Formats: sequence, structure tokens, C-alpha cells
Amino acid sequence: MRLPFLLILALLAGAPAGGATIDFAGSVLDGSTVSDLLGGPGALSLEIDLSSPGRIALAVDLEAQGPVALQALVFNFLPFDLAEVSLSLSGGASFALLGDASRGTGEPLPVTGAGSGASVRFDPPEAALFSIGDPLATGAVDWLIDVSAVTSGGFGLEISVPEPGRFGPLLLTVLFAAARRRAMGADELGKSSGARLDSPG
Repeated sequence: MRLPFLLILALLAGAPAGGATIDFAGSVLDGSTVSDLLGGPGALSLEIDLSSPGRIALAVDLEAQGPVALQALVFNFLPFDLAEVSLSLSGGASFALLGDASRGTGEPLPVTGAGSGASVRFDPPEAALFSIGDPLATGAVDWLIDVSAVTSGGFGLEISVPEPGRFGPLLLTVLFAAARRRAMGADELGKSSGARLDSPG
């Protein structure tokens, strides 16, 4: 979807399906939980339980060269609803195809991005769960990771959730300062007007 269709076909047909597993010892979960699901050949199939805001940094080991399909079932255990989830790749990997994403109800979600970064957006925000690709074998389209430029035997996959209200205190401070300046300006104007009225004619 994000690369020319003929290039996607070349990636799929010109190389055997790759294989990948998570190196949990080299990963940073930051309070969340990640486990392997039973995916198809060449698939990186995950269950992700979001329990802490911040980021999940996964170290992915390649078991075989070739495009890697990404599919995930993501549960939201955070104390707030999801407005956006971002995914980024490192180590030479990039997204060759941004496939489907959907809510637990099956409603499709908008996916944006290119290269090594992508985002899933929620409007309205999501309280429970969503899926990336086709972890439940419903016929959805998996995401596809191009690993042809990976030279170290593995790559990184980072999943991050922006915490809502990060800029709330700063915004309140700015609004308070603006209101205070307006009040001071109005007060000075009132004093100036009063002085002119009291001046002898």
C-alpha cells in the first residue's frame, strides 16, 4: 500500500518467507507484556498487553532471510483510552507494506506512515483492544517488513503510546499567563483613563 504494487509483489514472490522471533532478554518491555502467538510461516505474531505508558523496544532475531509478516493482538490495560499507537523499525528494517488495523469490533482503523515508521490512530479513542494485520486469521492483510538491508542478524521494533495530557500543565501555564497579561493591561488602561478624567481642564 505504501510502496508501488509491483515492488510489493517482487518482495513477496522473489524471496522465501522469512522467520523471526523475539529476543526477550534483549528487549525492554517497560512494564507491559509481550508473548508469541502461533503465526503462519514467516510471521512475527504477537500478543501485546499495554500495561504501562511509554515504549516497548523489542529485539527481533531473524531465523531466515525474506520478508517478515507482522501481526499483533494488542490489549489496552492502560488507565486511559488509546488515541494513537506508533511503531518504528531500526537496524535496517523497513515497512514494505502497511496492512490492516482494526478494533476488536472489526471496525477498520486508519494507518499512516512510510519507511521505518507507522502509526495507528483512533477516533474515538480505544479502550479495550485492536489488531495489527491478521492475528486471528479473519482474512485481514498482514503488515510486511522488508529485511533485505538488515546485516546484523536482527532488527528492532519499537511500539510507543503517547500519554494523553502530556502538555496539559504547560498549556494551563500559558493560558494563565495570557489571562494575567490581559488583566494587567485592562487594569493599566483603567488607571490611565481615570487619571485623564481627574486632570484639570
